[in-house]
Amino acid sequence: MNRYLFFFLNLILVAIAYGSIPQWRVLPIRSQQEYQQSKIGGEAEQHPRDISRSVSNPNVIYISHDVAQVWRSDDAGTTWRKPLCKNLSLIYANSIEADPVNPDIVFVSVSYWYDWKHPDKEGVYRSTDGGNTWSFVLATTTHFDSSTHRIYRHSITFDPNSSDGSKALRWYAAFPKNGLFRSQDGGNTWNNVCSLATHNVIYKVMVNPVSGRVYIASDLGLYSSSECGVNLQKIGNLPVGPVTSLAINPQNPDMIYAVIKGNGLYRSTDAGATFSLLKSFNALFVFVNSGFPNTIYLVGDGNNNTIISHNGGSTWITNMYTVPAPGLGRDGSSWKSVIAGPHTAIAPNPTDENEAVAFSRATLWKTTDGGHSFVDSSTLFTGYAWTWWNNGGAAFNRLNSNRFAFFNFDVGMAITDSAGDYFDVRNSQAYTWTQQGIISWYSTHAGDFCPIANSNTIVASIGQTFSTQLMRSTDGGLNWQLPPINGQTLTSSNASTYSENNYLIAFNPAEPNIVYAGNKISADCGAHFNTVNFGAYASKSPSIIGMCNAVGSTIYAVSADRYEIYRSDNKGTNWNLYTRPGWKLAKYDNKPVITVDPCEPNIIYTLNSDGDMARFNGSLWTSFHILNLAGDDPANFVSNIAIDPTHPEIIYAATYSAGLPCVFRTTDGGSHWQDISSNLPRLGGSSIAVNPHTGELFKGSAAGTWIFPAPYPSPNTTYYKAYPRPTTKYTSDLNNDGMVDLKDFAIIASDYGKTGTACAGDISGPGGSSDGKVDNFDVKAFVLDYLKT
Repeated sequence: MNRYLFFFLNLILVAIAYGSIPQWRVLPIRSQQEYQQSKIGGEAEQHPRDISRSVSNPNVIYISHDVAQVWRSDDAGTTWRKPLCKNLSLIYANSIEADPVNPDIVFVSVSYWYDWKHPDKEGVYRSTDGGNTWSFVLATTTHFDSSTHRIYRHSITFDPNSSDGSKALRWYAAFPKNGLFRSQDGGNTWNNVCSLATHNVIYKVMVNPVSGRVYIASDLGLYSSSECGVNLQKIGNLPVGPVTSLAINPQNPDMIYAVIKGNGLYRSTDAGATFSLLKSFNALFVFVNSGFPNTIYLVGDGNNNTIISHNGGSTWITNMYTVPAPGLGRDGSSWKSVIAGPHTAIAPNPTDENEAVAFSRATLWKTTDGGHSFVDSSTLFTGYAWTWWNNGGAAFNRLNSNRFAFFNFDVGMAITDSAGDYFDVRNSQAYTWTQQGIISWYSTHAGDFCPIANSNTIVASIGQTFSTQLMRSTDGGLNWQLPPINGQTLTSSNASTYSENNYLIAFNPAEPNIVYAGNKISADCGAHFNTVNFGAYASKSPSIIGMCNAVGSTIYAVSADRYEIYRSDNKGTNWNLYTRPGWKLAKYDNKPVITVDPCEPNIIYTLNSDGDMARFNGSLWTSFHILNLAGDDPANFVSNIAIDPTHPEIIYAATYSAGLPCVFRTTDGGSHWQDISSNLPRLGGSSIAVNPHTGELFKGSAAGTWIFPAPYPSPNTTYYKAYPRPTTKYTSDLNNDGMVDLKDFAIIASDYGKTGTACAGDISGPGGSSDGKVDNFDVKAFVLDYLKT
C-alpha cells in the first residue's frame, strides 16, 4: 500500500475534516496501561439495559442505556458511539429493537424515573436515522420500578413476516401493569390489544417467525397469543416461577427455550405446549444464535458465569473467562470482570457461529472464539459520570496544567497528571468507610487542589448524593483521611451530624490554608474543619455555594430552602443577606444554581423566577432569555453555569431537558448567546467547567466527559487528545476528478491529536475490503494501522 503522511496544524486539519464550526470531542478515561498500549480507551461504567443486533447488517448493534439513552456500534461491537438522540426527551432507556430490514430504524422505550418534570414523555420513540433524531410514537405509562425493572428486559419486538421490503410493519411493545401494544404501520400508530395489568415484570416479547404467534415471558409465567397479541393465554407445563427469558429457534420455530429463574433452561419442541428440562442451572437468561441455532448462551444469576453450548445443549462450555481492559481496577472486579447476573445480555452474530457481543453490569464484551473467552470491547463506550453539582464535577490544579480531576458517581475521583493522556481512579478508602457506616456510597461530588507549589493535597466530598462527608489526601489521592470536624473524629455515630451536600469545595487562592466546604471551613489546608457560624442566619442552615477567585475572602452561601443568598467578605466570619429574590433558586431537586463571577465579587449568576439564567450585581437583576434558544419545553431550566476565569466575558450555560439543544455560550458578557450544542449528545444539562489554563469547556455526563474548544487560540489543549466525532473516517473525491482513487487523500485526526493525510487505497490487510474500490472500509483499516505508529 502506498502511503504518504503529511502533518499539518491541528486547527487547519480539523477545519477541513469537520467544518469550520467547532465540534465536541469525547475524552475516554483510559488507564496508563491502555495509553502505553496505544489503546483509545472506553471506561464504560453506567450499565446498559437491552441490546439489539441488526438482522440485515449484524455490524450494527444498539444498546439502551440506564441513564444515557442509546448507544450504537457500526463495526460489530469493536467500537461504540453515542448518537445525538435529538428529541428523545428522557434519558432512562429500557428496551430497544432495530428494524430487521433497515438498520437505521430503531425503537426504544424510555421511563421518566427520576425525571418527575417529564412524566408525559415516557413510552416508545422511533428513529429512522440511526439514533440521531427521534419521534415520540407511543405515549404510555411504563410503570418503571427500579427495584424490579432496572435489569435486562426485551419487551419491544417485530413480526418478521410483516416486512414491506423496506421495514417491518407489525411491532409489539409490552408494559407491566399496563398492556401489550401493537402497531400495524411501522410504528406510526399503536393500539393496546391485551391487558397486562396483573404482570409486574415483562421480561421478553417474541414472535414466531413462521406462524406470527406472540410469546410473552413474565413474572407470572409464559403466555402466548395466536391472534397477533389478542387473547393471551398461559401455556406450557413449566414449573411455577418467573419465566425470565425466552428464545426461539428460527430454523425450527416449534423449538422454544424458556428459563425459570434459578431453576434452569427448559426446551419445547411443540411451540410451547410442553417443556422438558434441558439444563439445570441457576439461570436467568438464554440467547440463541439465529444463524446457528445450536449455539446457546445461558446466563447465570449472581456470579454464576455464562455457559455456552454449540450442540443444542448436549454439552456446555463451563470455564468461560473474561479479559478485562487493563488498569482502572477492572481486572478482578466483581462489577467489571464478570458476565453474569440481571444486568447481562448477549447478541450473537447470525453470520458467525463464534462471535457474539455482550454487556454485563458495566462493561461491554466480545467473543470471537465461540464463548471460550470474552474480551473487553468497550472502546469509546464512555460512562464515568461527573456529579451534577453546578460547582462540582471537575477541578483543575491552578499551578499545574497537566493535573486535573473529575469527581464521579459510583467510581470516585479520576485524576490525570498528563493533561488527559491517561487517568487513575483513586478512591481506595471508600469501601472501608462504607462498611463502617460513615458514608453510604462511593460517589465523589466536588473537590479542589491546594494552590501551593508542588502540593499534593486534595480535599473532596464523598458519599450518597445529598449526604456527603469531607475527605483529604496529601499524596494526590493515593490515600485519604477523614478530617476531624469541630475536633471530633468521624464515626458511624456522628456521621449524620456532620454530613452535608458540600456543593462547593474551594481553596482560597490568596490564603491556601483556608478551605471552604459546605457549612464548614478549614484554616489548616483541610486537616481540620469547623462548622461555620452564620450568625443571625444560622436557623436557615446555609451552605457555602461560591467564591470569587480574584477575591478569595468573598464567599456566598445559600439557605437550605434555596430562597436566600448570603455574603461574607471576611472569609466566613460575618454574614449579610445579599438577596432574597422571591423565588426558589433550584428548579428540579434541591440543588441550587449559583455561580460567582471569578473577577467581580459583587456579581453572581443564578436563576430568575422562570428558571432562566439571570445576573445580580447587588441591586439589579438581568435575565438572559437562554431558554428561548433551547426549544419549546415549559419544564426546562438552566441547570449549570460556568465562567472562563481568564476571560470572564465568556460564559457558558447548560439547560436541563434531554433531547434539546443544551449548551450555550456568550463571548460578550451576555449580550449575545450562541447555541454550541453542535454534535453533543442531547442528554440535557450536567456539570460543566472551564479549564483555566486552556479555556476549554469540559462537560460531564452519563456518557462520559466531552470537551469543546475555547473561542480563542490556546496551547496545550486536551481537546486534541480527545476523540473526534463522528468516529468513522470517510473518503471522498478530494481532488475533484470524478472518482475516489489513489490520488485522493483521507484526512485523519487520531485519538492522540496526531494528524495527517494518507493516500487511500483498496486495502487487502486486516479490516480492509479488497473489493476493487476505495471505500470507508479501506480508510478505517488504514486509520487503525496508522494509530499504531
